[in-house]
Amino acid sequence: MKVNFSCLLLLATLVSISSCQKDEGEGGRASIIGYVHLTVVDIINNPQASYDGADQEVHIIYGDDISYGGRIRS
Repeated sequence: MKVNFSCLLLLATLVSISSCQKDEGEGGRASIIGYVHLTVVDIINNPQASYDGADQEVHIIYGDDISYGGRIRS
């Protein structure tokens, strides 16, 4: 009886651990804090201007996706 209870407890623990994994994407409570800084370069990659990027679109990519998952303005 004690062996059966131990096996059941082990099985319940493994199931609960594997079910807690959350995939990437919307719906979480994470946040990103930072700033947007832009550098304008010419055709041969020489910097021409540098400034803070106010009112720019910022895109986020979840996991290994190839497309944008979210967008917000800075």
